[in-house]
This record gives sequence, structure tokens and C-alpha cells, in this order.
Amino acid sequence: MTIHFLAAVEFDATRSLVDLAKQLTKVLQIQSCKENSGRFDEVPAYVGSDGDLNIILFGPSIEQEERECILKITYTTSLSKKLAQEAVTPILRPTFCSEEPDCTGYVRCSQQLAAVLVELGFSDCRPVR
Repeated sequence: MTIHFLAAVEFDATRSLVDLAKQLTKVLQIQSCKENSGRFDEVPAYVGSDGDLNIILFGPSIEQEERECILKITYTTSLSKKLAQEAVTPILRPTFCSEEPDCTGYVRCSQQLAAVLVELGFSDCRPVR
């Protein structure tokens, strides 16, 4: 059985997208780079992956009044939930909880990711609903 984890959090515009990407790379231990292929042509973004775990850090578009950045993490695995937690970088293990999938088939982990990041000093972080 395949499990799809999804977490999304937003950050206030207290730092630049570049600085936030560097800070997240350091704490999450997942290398990210600026997305230049045009895949997200409406907004600037940084992308990274570690095996089956993918991260995208979206910055605001020039036209956006709100200046928040959004971090989206997806993790698709055929491992059991317990083994799936053990397979990711240790800092993210609490994020991938034992919740059941919702009606779309995703295990929603935004609250857990926000809690982990706030504990790591990202006080402007909150879950995207």
C-alpha cells in the first residue's frame, strides 16, 4: 500500500526567499536549489528532494500583496508508517504522523510540520489549511 504524506506551512515575510531557503536547507538537512525551468513561472521557488521526499519553497509573486512564503513537503512511500518515519531525516520524523489518510488519500501533516519548525526557531511559521 502506498502512503501519501502532505504538509504545507507558511512563513511571514520577515526574511527574503533566499535566506529562508538557506535556513530551511540547514535545519531540514535537505539541499534545495532555485527552480529555473519555468515549472512555477508565476512565482519564484526553491526545490529539493531526499529519496521519495520532495520540498518546494514558494515565494510571493511580484503582484501579490501578501508576502508570505509557503513550504510544501510531499512524501510518497510504500513503507509502513513506522518505517516511513524512520526513513526520513531525523528532524522531520515527528512530521510524518500516524494519522489516517483523508478522503483524497493524503495523510495531512501540516500541523506537525509547523510544530517542528516553530520548535526550531521559525516563530513565524503556521500550517496552511
